[in-house]
Amino acid sequence: MDAFASSYTPKPLEDWVKDQPIKTIPQLFDKAVKDNPQTRFLGAKIKGTYEYRTYEEVKDLVLSFASALLDHGIEPGDRVAQISNNRPEWVITDLGTMSVGGVHAPLYATVSNHALTYILNDSRARVLVAEHDGHMKMLKECQGELEHLELVVSMTAAKPDDYEKFKVVAWD
Repeated sequence: MDAFASSYTPKPLEDWVKDQPIKTIPQLFDKAVKDNPQTRFLGAKIKGTYEYRTYEEVKDLVLSFASALLDHGIEPGDRVAQISNNRPEWVITDLGTMSVGGVHAPLYATVSNHALTYILNDSRARVLVAEHDGHMKMLKECQGELEHLELVVSMTAAKPDDYEKFKVVAWD
C-alpha cells in the first residue's frame, strides 16, 4: 500500500469533474432514460406480485412531481422533506426535488413526534411528503410547532380541513 501511495498522485477532484459530461444526479437519470427508455427501473410488490415501471414512465412521474413543486413556488435550495419507507415514490420525490434544485431531506419512517418537529424546523422544510395515516396524525398533533412547512403531500387519503398551518394534497 505504501508503494502505491507514494508513486500515485491522484487528479484533483475539481479537475476530474470538469472533464465529465454528467455533473448532477438528474443529468445521470436523464441519460439513463435516454439510453434505456423501455427498460424496467422501479418495482414494487402489489398484491403479491412485483409491478415495474420503465425509466420513461418514472421520468414522467418525476416531471409531474417537479412541476408540482415549481407550481408551489419551490426554488433552488428549498428543502423537501420525506417521511417514508423505501418505495417508488421515495425515488420519484428524490429525483423530482433535485431536478428543481431543491434539497431532499429524508426522515426515518419510524421518527418520533419530537424528532419530526425538530428535523422539519431545523431543515426549514417547506414541503413534506408523508407516507401513511400515522404520519399524518403526527403532523396534526405537532402542526402548531412547525415553523416553515407550507405543503404536505400525503400518499394516503387525508382530510385537508384537519390542518390549519399548511395545505395538504394527495400524491395522486
